[in-house]
Amino acid sequence: MKGLLGTTQTNGLLIKPCNQVHCFGMKYNLDVIFLTENNIVCHVERNMKPGNVSPFIRKAKCVLELPAGSAKEIKKKDKLTF
Repeated sequence: MKGLLGTTQTNGLLIKPCNQVHCFGMKYNLDVIFLTENNIVCHVERNMKPGNVSPFIRKAKCVLELPAGSAKEIKKKDKLTF
């Protein structure tokens, strides 16, 4: 339930299950990638600022939070492999 709150930086965090995130209490911006159950990108929120709330993404089954700027090459319908 805590996610990245209280941290000063991240390499990334996968939150599952998840289809919406907030940045209340965050100290830095994030790129947030919403993924389907097959790791297909269904939405990308770039440079999400502290205090913001993402849209609710119905298709999303998980969310990958990365440092701001990390998702500039990622687009909708890309498949991510972990």
